Amino acid sequence: MTDTTSSKLLTSKAKEIVCNVSEHFRNEGKGFLERTAEATGVGRTTVVKVRREKTQTGKMQSPTMHKREDYKSLDNFEDCVIRNKIHQFYTVRKQLSTFKGIDVKVAFDKCIT
Repeated sequence: MTDTTSSKLLTSKAKEIVCNVSEHFRNEGKGFLERTAEATGVGRTTVVKVRREKTQTGKMQSPTMHKREDYKSLDNFEDCVIRNKIHQFYTVRKQLSTFKGIDVKVAFDKCIT
């Protein structure tokens, strides 16, 4: 049996292949979902989702890539402010700093625009 917990994304062509294999096994008889999952190397749930996508939309779509947001470069002043906030977490508050905590603290103090 294949490892079905790999969580790889399927392209539209791979989804089309899964759908075609599923249709072939469906015409042959019972247990087509398990046979399709074993033959294509994807999970049973993935086969169901691909078949649902085909019936609802009539076409297969590849997953889209999300573009990263541009980051803001910091000058020396902003760099020092963030460094001081991190030190405050350790020395004054006696806590481990997290990105969320630092972000909240810097936004609350309105040190950086």
